[in-house]
Amino acid sequence: MKYFFLTLLILNFFWVSFSNAQDQTFCNSVKDCIKELKIHAESFREDYSHLNRAQSDFINHVVKFGEPLVDKLVPLLENPDENIATMAAAILRDVERIDKKYLPQIIKGLERGIGWLPPALGRINSQKAAEEAVKRFLVSESAPHNQGAYSVKLFGVKALPYILKAASCEYGCNKNTHYLLAEIFVDMGDEVKTKASKPLIEIVNEKNTSDELSKKILSMFRRIGFSGIVIEEDLLKLKKEKSSLAKDIDKALVEIGSNHSGKIFAEALSDPSPSLLKDIASRGLAAHDAGSEALKLINHSNPEIRFEVVKALGAIGYEEAATELVTFLWDPFDVRVNLAAAVSLGKLKAKFVVKQLEKVANGHWYPPVKKAAKDAIKKINNTQKKPKIKQKAVFLNYFEKVESCKKITLRSIEEPSDSKLYKSKSPEELKELVFKTKIFGNIDSDEMEQIAKAMVKRKTPLVKVTPDNIIEIRTPIKDAPNVALRVSEGWLAGSDHGEWGGDLVFISDKKEIQKILSENTQDIFAFGNRYIAVTGLSHLGLSRGVVYEIYLNKDKKWRSKPWRILPDAPTLVRLVETEELFIDTYRAGSLLLSKNGNFRMAECLKKE
Repeated sequence: MKYFFLTLLILNFFWVSFSNAQDQTFCNSVKDCIKELKIHAESFREDYSHLNRAQSDFINHVVKFGEPLVDKLVPLLENPDENIATMAAAILRDVERIDKKYLPQIIKGLERGIGWLPPALGRINSQKAAEEAVKRFLVSESAPHNQGAYSVKLFGVKALPYILKAASCEYGCNKNTHYLLAEIFVDMGDEVKTKASKPLIEIVNEKNTSDELSKKILSMFRRIGFSGIVIEEDLLKLKKEKSSLAKDIDKALVEIGSNHSGKIFAEALSDPSPSLLKDIASRGLAAHDAGSEALKLINHSNPEIRFEVVKALGAIGYEEAATELVTFLWDPFDVRVNLAAAVSLGKLKAKFVVKQLEKVANGHWYPPVKKAAKDAIKKINNTQKKPKIKQKAVFLNYFEKVESCKKITLRSIEEPSDSKLYKSKSPEELKELVFKTKIFGNIDSDEMEQIAKAMVKRKTPLVKVTPDNIIEIRTPIKDAPNVALRVSEGWLAGSDHGEWGGDLVFISDKKEIQKILSENTQDIFAFGNRYIAVTGLSHLGLSRGVVYEIYLNKDKKWRSKPWRILPDAPTLVRLVETEELFIDTYRAGSLLLSKNGNFRMAECLKKE
């Protein structure tokens, strides 16, 4: 008997599995599906922001009924049960077509505030519906990335007349109008972006268009991008006629990939920054003419600028830089530059550097640099010519991940407890070295929007919120270091609060504090004939690490300077028996640093 029940259980299991693999909805008529809709409507969360798997499967099943289903769904938008009205809206969002006769009911449902309904406008083949979609998107609280944006996208070119009217402020403008209009283009195809470009410039050219409005319209080309190249000549002509708009026109020329981008960037490089150089690199060949000015910055004192210059020179195809780039293949200061130089030389197809790249491919200490050199050689030896297309260069994962060692073959060295203090071992001693500092964090525009709304409810002064603003908040604290190293007449002490910041300070025996660095400090060492601090942070896609040399200046003040740049943020640092510094990283592997500044890869301890 027990085997009989076991067999039934097994058969039941397979039947349930088979059933689950089939369509989860079984309604075969519009009438039955409306009944089932009311069942699924009960599953909504309180904020109606999420469809569960069963609801999604149901929608995918019922939309095939088309117009007969729509005829039954539209009246449900007035149902007093908000769950039922919302479920009806979620289906209307995905149907292929809605007759324009239902536009009044759809609008009424939108005014009721039914979620999931805005895209239903996009299913109506009507200019009036397209205009309604644009207007509603511009006043929706959750714009730009919401159901309203999707409704405008569904109209495509049909929405363009109303986007242009909005750009002219025919519906009224506020501080966010043109930001939101620009964001619409993110998900629009090239056809819409291209067709929008000329009319937008015509608005700027109108006599009664103010400079303020012109600048906002020109800012929209940051989202239109290369599709706006059709207005290159219009922009150049406009620049001659309206000098007051020159800077904004230059920005628009860059965004559309104009041949003048390089010259514009070259002028901007009089005040270089890593972000500017990243922007130049992202423009690819269109920014070629910035090469001569970028090359002048290749030995810049700022390591981040230097790194971005080496990347940019390859991305923009500036072949004249090849000779200079070769010298960076073995630069001991920054391994990132070694890799960037190899990648750029490959893009430049500089045949005369193949032998140097072969040496790097065979003898460099860092595996990703070896691989980059090998890839560069392949590109250089590939004789097939590719057309020079103006396309954006992307550097998302410049370094490939290198696995770290779980354990290494070298033994760690214990440092004397009277000269080296760690929070885990000497918490009481470190409390004696407390110093005043500030931790900081960022609040983005979304968080600011919530703060602003809360302040309105409390009838307190409103915080100014802009689409792009980031506000840095600094909070004074008394900080106990996580590590301290005894030096003459005091201590070098470091703290690390992750995304909230960190410091390196000197605390004299007289309790005088001198701030040396505002960096997350992992550890401090007397290393050969120098003092060093290992710093770094990995947070939200940013991952960087720097080894600083700490020294006493002639004025008897402690100073710092970058000594070695790490390929990634450090996670673990310790001295080992070879008198090297073991530095484990998040994604760049396990490294060993010698006292003379040379790196090598740590040897992993193999499992026995």
